[in-house]
Amino acid sequence: MDTIRPIYLTTLLAFLGLLLNCSNTQLKESEPQKTVKQTEIKEIFSAVKPVNKPEEPLYTTLYNGYSISMRSNSSDQELIFKKGNVETTKTLKFYYENPEVVFHLYKSNLNNIVILIEGRDYYGSNLGIYYIDSKTNKIIEIDDTLTYNQDDPETKGFKFPKAEIVKKEDELKCTVYLGNKFLYDKTYTISAIENNGKKC
Repeated sequence: MDTIRPIYLTTLLAFLGLLLNCSNTQLKESEPQKTVKQTEIKEIFSAVKPVNKPEEPLYTTLYNGYSISMRSNSSDQELIFKKGNVETTKTLKFYYENPEVVFHLYKSNLNNIVILIEGRDYYGSNLGIYYIDSKTNKIIEIDDTLTYNQDDPETKGFKFPKAEIVKKEDELKCTVYLGNKFLYDKTYTISAIENNGKKC
């Protein structure tokens, strides 16, 4: 009888230990998994003022450390972007036939660039959006389908387009105004546009 009691107690303690271990495992499994939130990188783009008055034929626009120009022939147009001594060119899908071409440069807090190309006409104008990554200097055509009309420019004066541009990770959000008049609110996925362009 004395021999059986220690064996019984040992078995009982082992069983209780196993039961507690299973109970702790179930509690841990039932606890909600803590998700690790990645910090979302947000870029704000600000307009950069040119330091010269662009003229035909290239409409070369100079900025502090940058220049933008356009080379045209009868069949196509090339956008030329210079950052320091590095020059990048891009043959555009859209041909700006407007009487005047104006560039608007926006720079983010991470030194990425958005260029608005304004094919300016007194009444009907075209507007293109182009993105340039600061690391690759590659020009990506975001949108060349935007158009707008001046609102009675003879009496109200000629108004200029301006944009509020924000980039979050791979998404570029552009809100475009003509003076104080709202025109467009667009969100673009940069990588999808770039990959689509490669297939063409």
